[in-house]
Amino acid sequence: MKNIQKALLAVIPYILIRLLFIFAPEETARFDQSVTDFVIQFRNGIADIYFRLMTTLANEEFVIIAILVMLLVVVLAFRKWRVALIYLVGVVVGNLGVNSSLKNVFKRERPAEELRLVSESSFSFPSGHSFASAMIYPLTAYILMRYTGLGRYPRTVAVVVTLIVLSIGFSRIYLGVHFLTDVLAGYSLGYAFYYLTRFVLEKVENVT
Repeated sequence: MKNIQKALLAVIPYILIRLLFIFAPEETARFDQSVTDFVIQFRNGIADIYFRLMTTLANEEFVIIAILVMLLVVVLAFRKWRVALIYLVGVVVGNLGVNSSLKNVFKRERPAEELRLVSESSFSFPSGHSFASAMIYPLTAYILMRYTGLGRYPRTVAVVVTLIVLSIGFSRIYLGVHFLTDVLAGYSLGYAFYYLTRFVLEKVENVT
């Protein structure tokens, strides 16, 4: 039940952000804009390259390819087809289902177009890149650590995954396509789905 408890805790920031939108919408919007204005003043050539690269790690095209590769590894190398199925369902329901649906429900506009360094057309809240990074990278690392030698280096894996997740989320603000609350809400929901999927995986592994 620890994973269920962690999932419930993970979703709390999302709930708090929604409450801010309801009870203090103007103040929240001003705060978001002030964070964006502060971040983009530090733009430079090297940072532009780094954060453009990091944001591609959660682009839809890259994520689809990464998922397919992971599924092949789990099925062909580990011979764990049920793990592969749960992994696929978790990612599809979470990232493509819940996150995309919430964007269309809330229909929050992105930061002003003149602030953007990359092109985006969907709505802003919650951040899909942040959701994907918070769910897919920890979940992938968890499975690989469980069935490969990576399990001997938990701290190193944790540091690498954390750096990737934080860099992807920050890149969305730096590139001018998301507000801070979009990113935090994406993280919140992404980690919640990570723990829910991990709960199901561990239940399955107890009987295989």
